[in-house]
Parts: sequence; structure tokens; C-alpha cells
Amino acid sequence: MSRARGFTLIELLMSLVVLGLVVALTYAAIEPAGEGFKRLQDVRDDLAGELGLGWRLREDLAHVMPPARDRGPFSLSNDNRGENAFDELVLVVADPARPGLSEVRYFIDEERGRLIRSSRYWNARERGGTVDVSLGAVRSFDVEFMDGKGHWHQRWHAEQGTFIWPRAIRVRIRDHRGRERTFLVPMLQGRQL
Repeated sequence: MSRARGFTLIELLMSLVVLGLVVALTYAAIEPAGEGFKRLQDVRDDLAGELGLGWRLREDLAHVMPPARDRGPFSLSNDNRGENAFDELVLVVADPARPGLSEVRYFIDEERGRLIRSSRYWNARERGGTVDVSLGAVRSFDVEFMDGKGHWHQRWHAEQGTFIWPRAIRVRIRDHRGRERTFLVPMLQGRQL
């Protein structure tokens, strides 16, 4: 007489325990790799933002246009709060990505804590049609201009109706981790003091 033999309840429970141990050990081995990947991606995003900011800022300042219509080619609004600065830099540039002149604004979006580059056509009457690009998470955005004597100023204005170009622009940025980066961009065009 042949009798069909199956698994006993004990054998079935033991196989489930072994399978559970294998799954638990596999998860314990994979989880740190996933966390490491997330940290690596955060570092990569921060670095890409910093490099993109430096490149974009230099590109915009290289294409700043001469003053027109009683308006300088850039303006700066200062907003310092304790150790953080929330400056706003506005440039009139010949943006290679758009035909004609563009008004480019660099400012901190305080709700999201991100540095934004906003671009729109210079002669546009309303704020519509802007192209906004996030350049990374920052706490502070501080802009200064260098005069002909090597002094740094947070304000720059035309004297007696004549615009005088600064020698350089310095931008200091403090990111969300407290690291500070400084970008120094010489202004090669125009008349200087």
C-alpha cells in the first residue's frame, strides 16, 4: 500500500521561520545601501546646484547690457536679517537662450528656502512669462559691488546721470548646511572710477 506523504505542520512552520530570517537579513543588508544612495544623491544635487549657480551667474554677468532708458544694467535690494542676507539682484542681460533683452532676478524663495533665477523679457509689462529655475537650497544670498578703489559696497548707483561700472561683483551664499561659497566675478566692460 502506497501512502502519499506531504509536509507536516512542524516542517511547514520551520520553513516559514527560515524564510523570515532570510528576508530580515537581506533587508538589513540592503537598507544601509539605500540610505547611502540617498545621501550620495543629496550630495550630487548640492554640487550640481553650486556648480550651476556659479556658471549661470558668470554667464549672466558676462552678458549684462549697458544702461538704457535712464536705468542701470543692474539693481540690488538689500535685506539683511541677523547673519543671513536675502538680497535680490536684478540684471538686464542679452540672454543667449532668449531673443532680445531679458530681466534676470536672483532671489531667495523664503517659503521653500531655495535660490531662484527668474528670467522674463525686459520690456514685458507684467510678471507673466517668467522662466524660474531653482539653483539649490540656501539660507543666505549676499551681493556686493567693488569700486575702483577696491572697497565693497552693498549699493551701487549712477552719479550725476552717468553710470559707472563696478570693478567686480561678489556673491556669498550660505547653504542649508551652513557651508559658505563665494563667487567673485570681474566686470570687464564699461567705465570705472
